[in-house]
Amino acid sequence: MTAAAELTVIATDPGEGQAYLIGPELVTFKVTGAETEGRDLVIEISTPPGGGPPLHTHPAEESWYVIEGEFEFPTIRDGKRVTNRASAGSVVYVPSNAPHTYHNVGAHRGRLLAVLSPAAEMEGFFKEVGIAVEDVAHLPEPAPFDMEKLIAISEKYHQQILDIPGPPDR
Repeated sequence: MTAAAELTVIATDPGEGQAYLIGPELVTFKVTGAETEGRDLVIEISTPPGGGPPLHTHPAEESWYVIEGEFEFPTIRDGKRVTNRASAGSVVYVPSNAPHTYHNVGAHRGRLLAVLSPAAEMEGFFKEVGIAVEDVAHLPEPAPFDMEKLIAISEKYHQQILDIPGPPDR
């Protein structure tokens, strides 16, 4: 922390924060890396039933809190795909470079809160892969999913896609 920097509390109200549409998911920055000197990025994700990214890895560690909905968090353990189920109030921790994903397995749109650390690469990834949204009440139509673009941007930010999107394993 620089000598001129002031320690202060950061508060983001409901509905505030820069939002990005990534496919059918809405990712809203609640606390940015610039506000935490690069340590943390806090995001809220709103995802439709069946939504979620492909299985992947990245250097940032993540802590997930399920705000509402039913989710599964697949991972690889001892060479086998294992799924952890999480509902409202559940917390899921993902260490750096651990294979993971999440899928909304509920009947309605679900919401997650995630803290990613460090912030820079994940923040850059979301900004580049997403479409900036000015009015979340009037979302643009999601662009068709472009796997080649996702893979290229993922590689730029040191992420590795381990499988293509599809229904979660049961």
